[in-house]
Amino acid sequence: GFQTRRAVQEAFFLLRKDVDHYMKRIGDHVDEEVKDVLRYLLSVWIRLMAPFIPHTAEEMWEKYGGDGFVSEAPWPKLHEEFISLEVQRAEEIVQDTVKDIMEIKKILNLAPEKVHVYVAPEWKWRVLEMAYDMDKPDMGALMGRAISEGIHDDKRELADFIKRILKDTLRGEYPGRVDEYRILSDAKDYMEKEVNAEIIIHEDAEYDPEGKAKNAIPYKPAIYLE
Repeated sequence: GFQTRRAVQEAFFLLRKDVDHYMKRIGDHVDEEVKDVLRYLLSVWIRLMAPFIPHTAEEMWEKYGGDGFVSEAPWPKLHEEFISLEVQRAEEIVQDTVKDIMEIKKILNLAPEKVHVYVAPEWKWRVLEMAYDMDKPDMGALMGRAISEGIHDDKRELADFIKRILKDTLRGEYPGRVDEYRILSDAKDYMEKEVNAEIIIHEDAEYDPEGKAKNAIPYKPAIYLE
């Protein structure tokens, strides 16, 4: 049957939420590309809302500059070429990191001036990829292979990381490697506004007074408030 309530929720509330988030992410960087995206979204949104608010949608369609009547306009189609799993993963890392920072601030009741974010080192990505490459990864086999390939000299740290990914991380297919440092660096201005503090992103642990960097794993950076 018809799922009118769900359709309205998706077309109006959830799409509006996504657009609001998009505008927050781009900040003041409104160029022609952004304008093209917003024009396209407006065209889609008016057509999606037409069955529910036909008169208002016709007025909006006319102001938008659409051809003819919106009631006769083609229904929006799915464009799979517009979907990027890489972009989605990158945005999830940004949002999850912001969420983790806010949660730590709340738990510790702190208003830090600086937030240090440590991304996972190369060797952890290699071990994770190795684990996904094995049919049935287990502690012994994964540890043995990592040691034989000389992936990391600190065997205790290596063992702790393997235990962690075997318990919490290995689900479904390997989502692929991402450049966390670049992703978070690109989102630095946005993140600083969200957490109200200076964000410092580290690829190494040269500055790590509380030893937090060792907690970083792929897709989940470590955090230190200062």
